[in-house]
Amino acid sequence: MRMSCTLALVAILELAAATSASAQAPSGRAAPELGIGYTGLKLFPVLDNGAQTDHDADLRVTAPLTRRFAVEGFVTIGRYRNQWQEREERGFYGVQIKQRLAGISGDRFHAFVTYGSAGQHSRVHLFGRTEHHVTPPWLPLAGGGFQQTLGQSRVGWRVDAQAVLFAYVPFGFRVSTGLSIPLAR
Repeated sequence: MRMSCTLALVAILELAAATSASAQAPSGRAAPELGIGYTGLKLFPVLDNGAQTDHDADLRVTAPLTRRFAVEGFVTIGRYRNQWQEREERGFYGVQIKQRLAGISGDRFHAFVTYGSAGQHSRVHLFGRTEHHVTPPWLPLAGGGFQQTLGQSRVGWRVDAQAVLFAYVPFGFRVSTGLSIPLAR
């Protein structure tokens, strides 16, 4: 688990470094962004697993491919107590495409759809032992949202919601809000 989380974090940081390496965003392409925020996640009971509701901090890196398309990597983390009152850290990680909707997007506001996949990570401290778990990113995500530039700054406020799918059947949803900070002018 620690190795997988480390690899996921390194991949996100590499994506951030690669996108910020070109200090200027080419004309016609949005600037790379670093996002920080809050995510609420609700998973419905499936098979023998109980329902899960998480409230996590999230980190997102957006690497624009064109003016309308970008690749995003994200990771969320939260701290909880399980049914035995043992400490647990868990969250989601994933990769998605962010596609701006051309008809209702401008310089300071844009609406978008997202689609990609996610996995879960957890570290459970149970009866004096620590267990690490990582699922592959096999959970499809699909959703949308908007981003609005705040005042005269370049910082944006972003809100998005996604359905979490299991074999293409909705089995949960994820709602996020936070700040998007451009890494280039």
